[in-house]
Amino acid sequence: MQKLHANAALTVHQRRESHEKFHQGASLHDLAAEYHVGTKTVQRWAHRTTFTDRSSAPTRRRSKRPPV
Repeated sequence: MQKLHANAALTVHQRRESHEKFHQGASLHDLAAEYHVGTKTVQRWAHRTTFTDRSSAPTRRRSKRPPV
């Protein structure tokens, strides 16, 4: 089982299900009402290919340059 973000509005199963329904022709507005979330949330998962949470850590570390 994968750990979800503490404030995640949808489970991995709901994310995958909403993604599939969107690609079968359901509207973002209808899906948002069905899952009781905003349309932005449904839109986010409708266009992703993986349904797990992404890390919010920076992808690169800042360079350590000496002060000038």
